[in-house]
Amino acid sequence: MSGDFLPVSVRGWTDQPRERRKRHGSDRTPETRHVLVVDTETTIDTAQALTFGCYRYCYVDTAPDGQITVTTVAEGLIYADDLPETDPDGYATLTDYVRTHEANVDLFYLGCEPDWRLRLYSRSEFIEQWINGVAYRDRWGKRVDREPATLVMFNAPFDLSRLAGSASEARDGSTAARFAGGFSLALSTNADGNPVQWRPRVRVKSIDSKRSLKGFSALDKQTRFRGHFLDLRTLVFSLTGKSHSLASACEAFGVQHGKITAEEHGRITPDYIDYCRRDVQATAELYAKTTNEYARHPISLQETKAYSPASLSKSYLRSMGITPILDRMPDFPADVLGWAMSAFYGGRAETFIRHTPVPVVVCDFTSMYPTVDALMNLWEFLTRDRVEAIDATENVQTLLDDHPRSMFRSRRVAGIRGNRSGHPRR
Repeated sequence: MSGDFLPVSVRGWTDQPRERRKRHGSDRTPETRHVLVVDTETTIDTAQALTFGCYRYCYVDTAPDGQITVTTVAEGLIYADDLPETDPDGYATLTDYVRTHEANVDLFYLGCEPDWRLRLYSRSEFIEQWINGVAYRDRWGKRVDREPATLVMFNAPFDLSRLAGSASEARDGSTAARFAGGFSLALSTNADGNPVQWRPRVRVKSIDSKRSLKGFSALDKQTRFRGHFLDLRTLVFSLTGKSHSLASACEAFGVQHGKITAEEHGRITPDYIDYCRRDVQATAELYAKTTNEYARHPISLQETKAYSPASLSKSYLRSMGITPILDRMPDFPADVLGWAMSAFYGGRAETFIRHTPVPVVVCDFTSMYPTVDALMNLWEFLTRDRVEAIDATENVQTLLDDHPRSMFRSRRVAGIRGNRSGHPRR
């Protein structure tokens, strides 16, 4: 064995200033009473600029058991502001379509008077009429009598950026530090394409392909409404732990009117408009299915704040009254945490035999963290008022010397962790 010095990098514990923890979610109040579901279609070049889109405005009725029904009361189409000039044939197809088709609404719904007409709005008109008028709480308090609608999309960053008139880098301000490195989208723009200063922007920061942060900008100190943005791609991931497309998500949750395929993309045709309308219908039905599934979880986290399965797990802990260990014991020795972190090594895999059939043994490391947690019964550490560290080096060494092979037996794994007295179990 070589005597050369081998540098090894290990993990460490970073002691950061502990800020006051923010409140996590609410008891899902106020209730979601109406949602605005939107989908867009684009050009097929690299710009993927907006051509047209579709929306549904739905009322949400909640039963005593928490299950919801979603009823469409208005539907319409959206077109790019410059579409009449850039694609007059496509614009003519849209205008002809709305003259010959009706909105797919429930005319017998008693909660309001449904609009049977299929509406057609330019992008700017749609932003002002529906995003600013229904999904945002107006700065002059015109809609304080009701909660703004939840904006529902599948892969929201894409559709929001198509609806934007202009975009810039999100500023790292005191009220928007979480969006630093993301985008600030100006939905409301004037005839020159410049942002309208008295209308909110939307900040978007992608975390990965399934998750993103979204919120309205603050117009002033009195108006800091962030909005209700629900990306069903994220909610489906939180509920299933899997990445889904709209088609596979509809199949997984048993949506009646799932996604259909289009013969071609880019060119505006009646069939392509039907395809876009069906996407919005599928999204609205998927919203109902996923929301009802989410309501089965006895947690207080809002759907719009569920970013992953871990979000649900943490909310379960909060619902059980279990707080983070360092919140209960802020005086726990940092050096002990450092020793523990340095012992936390990543996995290593090597391949010495390639392209040769050999006998193998399957080692399934799926869900390793919860598996280790269950085998070692680490739950006790989460529920104790205090955890203290003592020197048990001799006890651990004795355990390793006496039982080297027993470490591979699952029933012995729990003996590695300390007991209530701080000693390894024998």
